[in-house]
Amino acid sequence: MGFIVCARGDAIIDFRNYIEGVLDARVYDVDGVTKLQGNQFYAQVYVAPGREGPFRAPVTPPSPFLTGANAGYWWPQEVTFPDVAPGQQIWVLVQVFETLPGFEIQPRVLWGVSKPFSIVLRDTPTPLVGLESFSLGPQWFGFERRGGDLVVRWLNQVNATYSLESTTDLAAAGSWKEVWRGSGVYPGSDLISVTNAIVGEQRFFRLKMWR
Repeated sequence: MGFIVCARGDAIIDFRNYIEGVLDARVYDVDGVTKLQGNQFYAQVYVAPGREGPFRAPVTPPSPFLTGANAGYWWPQEVTFPDVAPGQQIWVLVQVFETLPGFEIQPRVLWGVSKPFSIVLRDTPTPLVGLESFSLGPQWFGFERRGGDLVVRWLNQVNATYSLESTTDLAAAGSWKEVWRGSGVYPGSDLISVTNAIVGEQRFFRLKMWR
């Protein structure tokens, strides 16, 4: 009597943002220069079947960031996807978040998200090739017209200062003018709204953020 056995390995992600000669995608603070470091900052990976999502709940425990010469990189871990066949293509993004000093994982007060990218899963650790460096910063910035006013809104994140600027000419050097400045206060994740009168000329807006 013979038996036929069908064995299928589990797919694995190598969840790290540095592999010498393969991947180097440091993560920075809101200034785009300071490398994140220490267990005040954490990284998690989200996956989706396509670029547009939906990206499901994080599939990894939070990884704290390393320090010193390894600042900007998080603690590596391998993520196994049970019952997912190697060879499947998925879309991935990484979210990084900051916690308040003295707290563990919660509350989350500031975060950043990488650009989505695709990988093909393997039964050996699959590196995050396609991941690019990114920074913490505002993740939602929206507009709404109310009568003769334009309301600009964004998510308030703790311990951050914001400057909303506008211009009527993107090509003119030095044309950006500050129309509002303020700081986030605890708790975060509430909307900040700034109302601007519509005066008939085309205007562009940008939001700056720093600690």
